[in-house]
Amino acid sequence: MRNKKYITVRKAVDNVADSKVVGKIANRVANFRGSTEEYINNDALLQTDIDSGLSKVEVRKRNLEGLSNISTNKPSKTIKQIIFSNIFTYFNLIFITFAVLLCLVKSYTDITFMPIIIWNTIIGIVQEIRAKKVLDKINVVNAPKTRVIRDGRETVVDSWTLVRGDMCVFSAGNQVCADSVIRSGTVRVNESLLTGESDDVIKEAGDLLLSGSFIVSGQCRAVLTAVGDEAYAAKLNAEAKATRKKTKTNMIDSLNRMVTLIGVIIVPLGLIMYIRAVYFLG
Repeated sequence: MRNKKYITVRKAVDNVADSKVVGKIANRVANFRGSTEEYINNDALLQTDIDSGLSKVEVRKRNLEGLSNISTNKPSKTIKQIIFSNIFTYFNLIFITFAVLLCLVKSYTDITFMPIIIWNTIIGIVQEIRAKKVLDKINVVNAPKTRVIRDGRETVVDSWTLVRGDMCVFSAGNQVCADSVIRSGTVRVNESLLTGESDDVIKEAGDLLLSGSFIVSGQCRAVLTAVGDEAYAAKLNAEAKATRKKTKTNMIDSLNRMVTLIGVIIVPLGLIMYIRAVYFLG
């Protein structure tokens, strides 16, 4: 049976991104899995010694080169921002202005449209909050600290300070913070959040560890091959957001055109009704 948490994330991915998006990433990983040794041997940045790791100088240099484990994915809106952006819209401004004009001339029976505007705003807020929760669930990586070998010593550092080529130590209970290839040791890994397979997978030297997966048992040393935005989990999150944004943008563009047209008609009409009521009907 599939992991319950995975099912939630899987639904989140299905709701936010087309399954083809996940498929594309999975294919890239599959191709990479088939030639990890060749991939590492052909990349000078991954020739990290298992026992000594990187030096402080090398880490500093790679940070300057933009090879650190920092994701540029923007966090989703806060609930306050969602509420604010849904209340103060051009659409609402038009109808609120119209309602104020009607109240000034004491034409209260003509503002029966306001409950619809309020209900529409509430629906917009609820839908966007749901979308926020969906996107937040896709952020499956939550490993603030990671053990790493540097200058021949094992130390614990913030995960965002890691760089491509760092030699990390993963053991039972750890979450893999970035894509890596095992250089020594054997571990049992749970990838249910990423692949949907509830069964643990045994990984040994030469096998790929995906960011977001968990080490169930064992210990290994692995060299980081993809960090930050290049990691599997970060790409999944970014592509899901991009797909949702593209769909949402098309819908909003159509809605904006309609609202603009309504505004062009309603605002002058409201002013005419106001002038007529004040100056002609007393």
